[in-house]
Amino acid sequence: MNRFLAVVWLIGMASVGAAGQGPASAALDGTWKATLADSVSSGSAFLYIATESGGSISGKYLTTLDTKGAITGKVDGRVFHFTFIQLMDDCPGSFTGSLTLQGTGGVGTYTGSDCKRKHENGVISIERSAEKEPAAGGMLKPGEAPHEELLPKEVVEERKAGEANCPGCAGIFITYINSETGQTEDWALSDNQRKWIEEYKKRGLGNKAKPRFWFTRHKANANYVFIWTQAQGSTPYIYYVPRTETETVRTTGAYSGTVEKSDSSRPGSRRRGSQSSEPDQASGTFQGTVEVKKTTQQEMEGSVNFTDAVLTVWDSRSGEKIHETRHRGKLRWSKPEKDCLEDALKFLHGERK
Repeated sequence: MNRFLAVVWLIGMASVGAAGQGPASAALDGTWKATLADSVSSGSAFLYIATESGGSISGKYLTTLDTKGAITGKVDGRVFHFTFIQLMDDCPGSFTGSLTLQGTGGVGTYTGSDCKRKHENGVISIERSAEKEPAAGGMLKPGEAPHEELLPKEVVEERKAGEANCPGCAGIFITYINSETGQTEDWALSDNQRKWIEEYKKRGLGNKAKPRFWFTRHKANANYVFIWTQAQGSTPYIYYVPRTETETVRTTGAYSGTVEKSDSSRPGSRRRGSQSSEPDQASGTFQGTVEVKKTTQQEMEGSVNFTDAVLTVWDSRSGEKIHETRHRGKLRWSKPEKDCLEDALKFLHGERK
C-alpha cells in the first residue's frame, strides 16, 4: 500500500452473523469512506465490508494505483482487528491495525511495511457512505478507471487534458531506481531522456508512427509504468608499450699481434726508410666500458568505462511486467538510457497497433 491515494477494500461474505456478534457485525456491514495517513503516505478509500461466521472478516483490496492484496480480520465487540496482505510480486507487504466503531463512524491505527520501507504511526478513520459497490463482486476490473472523487484535483485535471490532447492514447508514468541507494525517484530523467521525450511528443517514432501515448506525472493516470535504473562500471584490459633501457657494461680481455717497424728505426740501419721483413710481436691486456641498449615490451593495465541502463515496462492495470530492454554505453557520448526509452516505446507501439 505504498503511496496510498485510495484503497478499495473488498470483503466477501460467506454467511452473515453468529450468536453474540449481531450488533457489532451488523454495525460494520456496508459501505464506508475512509481516510488513511502514515509516515510514508496518505489518502482516502471506500470500504465494502461484510462479516463471516463468528465475526471473521476476509476479502481482497485493490487501490486506485493498482496495489492489490488480501484482507483478513475479526470483529471483537466494537473493535475491528484487521490485516492487509499486499500481494504484489515486485513489492510484497503486510499491515496490521484495529479501529473502534463509534456510532456512524470509527477511528483506529495501523503499522506495517512493504518492499521499500516501514509504514509507522498510521491513522485510519471511517464514516458511512452512499457509494455503491463496484460491479463484478466489488472488484475494479483491469483497465477500469478509479473513482474520480477519490483522486486529487490535479490528477483528474491532468487526465482530462491528456485525453483531450491525445484521444485514445495510453498514459505512461516513469520512475527511476537509484542503483546506489535503492531509493525510488519519480520522473528522475536524464537530459538525454528529456530531450528524446520532447522530440517524441512533436513527431512520434518517425513519420508513420505518430504519438499514441502521453506522459503523466501521476501514477493513477498511467496505463503503463516504466521503471529504469543505471549503473557505472569499467572493463579492464592489458596493452603493451616499448621500453628501452641503456646499461653500461664493464669489459676486459687480452690481445696479441705483430707490429711492423721501418729499418730506420733500428740501430745501425744502412738505408733510411727501408722496411724490415721481420715484424715485432706484441701482446697485452685491456679493460674498459661499453654502453648496451635493450628494448622490451612493458605490460600496462587500462580500463574502459561503461554505463548499463535497464528499463522494464509494467502494465499498471494487471501489475505484470511485459517488456525489458538493456543497453550499454562505452563512450562518454553514448546514450544507453535514451536507447532503452526508445526501445520501450517501439515495443508499445507494436503492442497497440
